[in-house]
Amino acid sequence: QNGVTRLSYNIDLLPKFEKYQKTIESQVSIKGLSVHNEIPTTVLLKPSFSGTGKYFSFSNFKQPIFEEDGNNSNPLKNSKSLESLFRNNLGNKEINTKFINNFAISRSFGFNDSYSKYRDNLTTFNQTKLTNNSKSNPNSTPKNHVINAQIENVTHKPNYYIKLNQNSYEVHFVDHLLSTLEALSIDNIEIVLIDNNHIPSLDGSSAGWISKILEAKTIYSKNEHTLFKNEKYYKRRKKIRLNTEKFISINHNDSFISIYPSPTCKITVGIDYSKEVPIIGKQWFSYNLYEDDHYSWEIGPSRMYISSLDKFFQARELGYFKSGVENSINIADFDNWMTIDNIRYYNTECARHEIMDIIGCLSLLSSQGNCGIPFGHIVAYKPNLELVIKFVKILKESLVF
Repeated sequence: QNGVTRLSYNIDLLPKFEKYQKTIESQVSIKGLSVHNEIPTTVLLKPSFSGTGKYFSFSNFKQPIFEEDGNNSNPLKNSKSLESLFRNNLGNKEINTKFINNFAISRSFGFNDSYSKYRDNLTTFNQTKLTNNSKSNPNSTPKNHVINAQIENVTHKPNYYIKLNQNSYEVHFVDHLLSTLEALSIDNIEIVLIDNNHIPSLDGSSAGWISKILEAKTIYSKNEHTLFKNEKYYKRRKKIRLNTEKFISINHNDSFISIYPSPTCKITVGIDYSKEVPIIGKQWFSYNLYEDDHYSWEIGPSRMYISSLDKFFQARELGYFKSGVENSINIADFDNWMTIDNIRYYNTECARHEIMDIIGCLSLLSSQGNCGIPFGHIVAYKPNLELVIKFVKILKESLVF
């Protein structure tokens, strides 16, 4: 479904377990609406270097912006660093070598540090220039900014989705996309949002994102210093995996989430709506990321759900679920589904989707292209995003390499 076939899995397009950091081979884009926002968003998924991790950037422009410096055009885009310039050209490899030539000239004049140090110095110089220009020309203010997909940037209570904040910028509804990237071992990637800061919800599951990753294909990430070399073989960066050596658990009323030390990565979720919503009832589902069938079939296709019409209308009054609900959310009405044709796993879809959300939250533990999901058996009963985010923040303090 959605381009995901057994053949593609057998030829390792969607690996379940990777020892080395990976990215996508080519840039892909997708456009859509979030159920919580009525403004269309175009999302570009771009390859990135080893060690950069997952991060979001924003742009109101579809073409690169250049500044003129006398008779010479300045190839520094309005961005935080020259890394953005390299990443924007990673797909076609046609990089302006002006900076490399200048670096070589600087070396001949006694500059003894690395190219990375030279790049940082040049970035500081140009950023100062951009800042000075913006004081006299308000239209020259940079339009791009970066938000790292890390748990420290979750600063608000999550209700129906996760929002990341960093340096006064924010991105909404990152759960499904981050869950997909983590489960499919995409460790280094730039996610560019154009014209809006809400990630599209697509069909309410991860199936659309999985299809796009298939389209882009996956490769091992390259280190930045190998970008300009036509090397057939290059050193891969190993992915560091985390684990916990002790039992950790938090609860709120009768809801809880715990992790038990284990040599594998397993998530078990239980929910119980047997009295108030019989159509959902009691559901339990366990998923082992490295031993069970692939995320693309077991977890990814499960859609969002709301347990009652009353909760749905209450959420709408608070500003949620503004558009596309009928195509992306399973709404329960006591002993019936309002959208019965959208159900993909009749007795377990809600529990599977909770696992999807937990994987998305755990992906926020990743840093510098390393694995976010730790080794251990996570057990959750009646989880919600607020409880899971609290758990992830506590868990981070107890993880070891």
